[in-house]
Amino acid sequence: MKKNKTNKLILIIAVVTILFSITGCSSSASSNAKTEKLALTKENVQKVFSDEYSLSSINLDWGNVRATFTTKKDVNRKEAIKLIKDIESKAQKNFKVTVPSSIELKNIDNVLIGHTGDGKIFIGYSPDISIEKKYYVYKYSMANKFNLLNPVDDVKVTATDSEDGDVTSKIKLKNPEVLTKIGEQTLNYEVTDSDGNTDDNAFKVEITK
Repeated sequence: MKKNKTNKLILIIAVVTILFSITGCSSSASSNAKTEKLALTKENVQKVFSDEYSLSSINLDWGNVRATFTTKKDVNRKEAIKLIKDIESKAQKNFKVTVPSSIELKNIDNVLIGHTGDGKIFIGYSPDISIEKKYYVYKYSMANKFNLLNPVDDVKVTATDSEDGDVTSKIKLKNPEVLTKIGEQTLNYEVTDSDGNTDDNAFKVEITK
């Protein structure tokens, strides 16, 4: 399954969408007096990124610049992190901006390759844990053998990923220590896909002896 994903995306033309925000600080020269920052304009953004990208569109709105480029050479999934870091570096070096608040890399079929969020860089989409249940709190007895994916009747835990497919086998219980505690407890589940993206979900059980 993972092999199919790699073959499908081994050579792609990436579409890069970047959202830059102007910083409120006007004294960036204090940190680098020899570097004069460019004004955040369409012309300057196009000039800074013209070597590696062909400009598709660019819009200025409320102090932000949303620019969409197409890479001039093929890139693959493994190069996505390097590409995002390069974009961030060029933005900070040339403009009075914070780390760009949003960068998305997609292939020509509009499939996400990599993106930023919460100051982190991600490759692909995150998986999804689904907990199918009918009630809010369930009873679980310590006398029973714990079943990770079917811990109590009427509860089923599964996970899927848009690229890896069924990743139920990768599900883990983050806090197994609660299975030894009497009373209402929360079972916290987590799954990680082949790109290192994670998702979590939880539900409550009333634990008895």
